[in-house]
Amino acid sequence: MARALSSEVQEQHVDVFIIGGGVAGAVAASVAAKRGLRVCLIKNSHGATGHSSGAFDMVPGGASSNFEPRAALAGSRHWIDAVLARAEQMPSHPYARFRASRDLLADALDHYRSLAHSMDYQLRSGGDNQIVATDLGTLKECLLAPKSQHWDLREMPAGAHIAVAGFEGFSGFDPICAASTLSQLLAVCGKPVRVSAFSVSLGTTPAGDTPAQVIRAFDQGEASERLGEELKKIAGKHETLQVFLLPALLGVQAHERCMRTISQHVPVPVRELVSSQIPSAPGLRLSAALSGALNKLGVDVIEGAASLAHEENGSVKAMRVLPLASAQRPGQPGLMCFAKTVVLCTGRFFAGGMANHANIQEAIFGLPIWADGVPIDDASTHLFTGEHSTDAHALFAAGVHYDGHWRALDRFGNARARNLFVAGSLLHGYDPSMSGTAMGVAAMTGYAAGLSASTYAGAP
Repeated sequence: MARALSSEVQEQHVDVFIIGGGVAGAVAASVAAKRGLRVCLIKNSHGATGHSSGAFDMVPGGASSNFEPRAALAGSRHWIDAVLARAEQMPSHPYARFRASRDLLADALDHYRSLAHSMDYQLRSGGDNQIVATDLGTLKECLLAPKSQHWDLREMPAGAHIAVAGFEGFSGFDPICAASTLSQLLAVCGKPVRVSAFSVSLGTTPAGDTPAQVIRAFDQGEASERLGEELKKIAGKHETLQVFLLPALLGVQAHERCMRTISQHVPVPVRELVSSQIPSAPGLRLSAALSGALNKLGVDVIEGAASLAHEENGSVKAMRVLPLASAQRPGQPGLMCFAKTVVLCTGRFFAGGMANHANIQEAIFGLPIWADGVPIDDASTHLFTGEHSTDAHALFAAGVHYDGHWRALDRFGNARARNLFVAGSLLHGYDPSMSGTAMGVAAMTGYAAGLSASTYAGAP
């Protein structure tokens, strides 16, 4: 239970108040900060970002909305063309708001890559998707991959030799299963590749039983030296090897140092597989990269819970921020933040952007949540799901309605407040988990909403 706060309340005056510390919130905050505005960002966790794979999915590049390995390996279209094609296929998708804005899309992606520069994202020269392997042995289509994961299977020649390596003592990754699945998938897709599996001992530095323990072992430094030596021995016995693929657990704070240490020993590239582990080391690296970038831009980042404090004449005037229970200290005051604009980037069910307060609604302003053109309110959620797991489920595309300026709308189609903007997965009209557009929507809409909010706040 949270300890009582001091009766004294601090006051702060800002131009832009961001709620949500994920990709959408970070992008919106950085846009405003780069335009010379005072920005405060409130977050209660790293949200879905810290659990993400680190790879950046914009949109499947083929004509279909689903990932088709054979077609993807054969080639795909430029990402902007793919985004605009998705907009034509799904007029309710957030991408539909960018139909006449190719330059805005390009600027948003450039902004995101600059913001997360420490991830060293790799983009194909043709601007189309790359195909990378996951730690399940499956294939993933993504627009950007961190350098540590960038090994585009589209570029692998037939007959190439790949090594998949795991760690002895860590049961969360089976290199044999991953290698077998990857080999079969590539063969079915007309790209026969030799895939070998190896298990590596880290000696006196056991990997540990959980992903967190493995990450910690590499962050402490000893494991990377040992791993480099073991991979060198394997490479010496298999001269045809072209790359080592490992689970994405090679540290968080010391990741760059780990990769350098390993590379000094191994004569072939070492890459991480796209992660399905929780916690996700690449996701935590991305979260840290965004936090570091915001700090350099002078954004005031506060861990806390925000609520509406005062609104007047159709505008939000002040927001109240209380410290998280885990971060409270005796006598720590709350914060009253007076802001010219507010941007909601609070996510959906997982991140707490939606709540059930007598009925299902957006958690802070009580905005209606729409599914299939109907506000959910207190209706039973089974009305918005299909009968089978493979069906489309309107509930998973539920969210807030918004206008052409990214302002949140009430149930009558009017702006809930003139200065209340919204971005990210809280938006109605797409399923982040199935559409292959989750990170793209977060970055693109965060950028667009950040521009709109900044302009409203008086940015030059």
